[in-house]
Amino acid sequence: MTDFITDNTIISGLIGFIAPALIPVIFGWIAKATKKEITNAQKKVVILVLAMGVALLVICFNYTWTAFSWAAVKEFLITLMTNYIVVLGMVNTVYTMIVKLFPAIDQKLELVEKIIRK
Repeated sequence: MTDFITDNTIISGLIGFIAPALIPVIFGWIAKATKKEITNAQKKVVILVLAMGVALLVICFNYTWTAFSWAAVKEFLITLMTNYIVVLGMVNTVYTMIVKLFPAIDQKLELVEKIIRK
């Protein structure tokens, strides 16, 4: 189980590292589809849902499915929460440590979001 969690965590970490560059694009698509500005609270919900979706996808493709047992459910939930926390943590870390540290990057990502929204 440890190798399974480690392998999935590495994949989730890489996705979480790349995600801050893609999230403004998703915000732009959502704003375009709803035809209104997305609030900060809504952006946080989108990030939480994306992190859970990525964690679920990574696990579903790599999980060794077995017959139903409480041990298998426990293993699945442990792996799911580990990957969810890794994706969410990487997104927050990269965003706060890299994007916010360099205002030019932050402005370019906001520009991408505005371009897509139009």
